[in-house]
Amino acid sequence: MRFRLSTILYMFALLAAGMATFGAVGVIAAVYVAAVWLYLFRTGPPEPIQSLYKSTLAFTLGMVVAILYSGLASARSSSLRFGCCTNLRIHTLGLLTYESAYSTLPPAALTMKGGKDAYSWRLAIGPFLESSPLWSRYDWTKAYDDPANVAVTKVSFRGYCCPDADSELPNRTDYFAIIGPDTVWARERVQKPSDITDRHHQTIMLIEAGGRNTPWTKPVDLTMQEAMDLLTGKMPEAILHGDSQNRGIIFLRNTSYVNVAMADASVRTLSIPLDEATARALLTANGGEEIDEDALTQRRTTKRLNYRGIYGLSLFVLLALLPGFVLWYKKPEPTTDPIAAT
Repeated sequence: MRFRLSTILYMFALLAAGMATFGAVGVIAAVYVAAVWLYLFRTGPPEPIQSLYKSTLAFTLGMVVAILYSGLASARSSSLRFGCCTNLRIHTLGLLTYESAYSTLPPAALTMKGGKDAYSWRLAIGPFLESSPLWSRYDWTKAYDDPANVAVTKVSFRGYCCPDADSELPNRTDYFAIIGPDTVWARERVQKPSDITDRHHQTIMLIEAGGRNTPWTKPVDLTMQEAMDLLTGKMPEAILHGDSQNRGIIFLRNTSYVNVAMADASVRTLSIPLDEATARALLTANGGEEIDEDALTQRRTTKRLNYRGIYGLSLFVLLALLPGFVLWYKKPEPTTDPIAAT
């Protein structure tokens, strides 16, 4: 039996699609499909099989178009968290070093005369994070957006942004304080870690949020409500991390994470969404709430479509139906009539 190169390539593609979709069982499925087509090519298909083929092909093409449209509209989640946790830990150590030098944490926004916000706490702890001649070039008597400070504010620091986040702003930050009268960063007062009466390992000092395109020097942070929305899963565009586990071909179990820095300088990765009571208790500094530690370590999952599995299944089905084009739709090659030729 002679096989064309196209036939061999088709078999390899069918085997690859079958194994990618079904695993080792995909080899059996691919061999079965190939055997059926080999039989039909030899014997010729009956009319009912032609009708079934056309209906199946139309359904599969429609399914692929619908899946591709849904896949393009879905949000992509990231899974690399280690670098982001490291950056958060460095920020927390910088805050504690600042507190050791000045006996207080920096305010969320340092103000100028007249009450205008001059620059962020992120800029204030910069000299404590790394030694750089950049800090001597910054005019601390002027705001971050003053022309005299543009050269500094446009500098991009890797430590101020999560390496797993996508953004068009190179000098952005993905790490924010939580502003509110009941939080560590109450604007009307500056406090020390010793002023926090809640358990330090259960009190959030900094939180990670993506997609905000905030320059690291700009005095902008999250409000209490924004942080609540993030922790309870109501701000999906700000969630930077997630991973998925297979649950069949069609669905995945997805887990989303938010990295937070606690008042004891530890960094935790929280599986979200949290319930509102737990989220509020984590954000308050002196609320006196009791937090169940098991609620913080519990893995929370949501079910979503497994686009990779669906793409693989669609590709396998299309490849399985492809020989029908050759069998029913390809025009026969013209032959020379030997009688007419004479």
